[in-house]
Amino acid sequence: MGSNTFWQTLNNKPADAILGWLEEQIAAAKETLTDFHQKKSHFQQLFQQRELLQTNTETQRERLQKLKDAQKDLDAALALKNQQLVVSQSNQLEADQILGQIQSDLNAYFPTADWFSNWQAAPDKFTGAIQKFASDWKQNKNNPII
Repeated sequence: MGSNTFWQTLNNKPADAILGWLEEQIAAAKETLTDFHQKKSHFQQLFQQRELLQTNTETQRERLQKLKDAQKDLDAALALKNQQLVVSQSNQLEADQILGQIQSDLNAYFPTADWFSNWQAAPDKFTGAIQKFASDWKQNKNNPII
């Protein structure tokens, strides 16, 4: 109710009704004020919730960015490992070919073809036998039997 309307209504009331009418106006104003305070409190709660949600959202965005960065790092590391694997496989293939050629070349010096698998199964024993043979050969070369 506007200020002029209030005073006009008050002036138009009989004197014995003014007190009751003012009490009604005060009760209505108190009810409006209580409703306002409730709405204000609710708004403040919603505002605090909004701020909390904004903080949580920002925290989650930062976390997501860190995860994305970590994923990029892992992808780069995986790409590097894959490149290293390709190089290692290529080197292994080359080493296998060289070893195969060496084995083929040495086959002529051994009476059986299983010398290579024997060497792989027991390299120390095989190496010892070769060293003994070399030592015996040197000794026989230095002391020929006539």
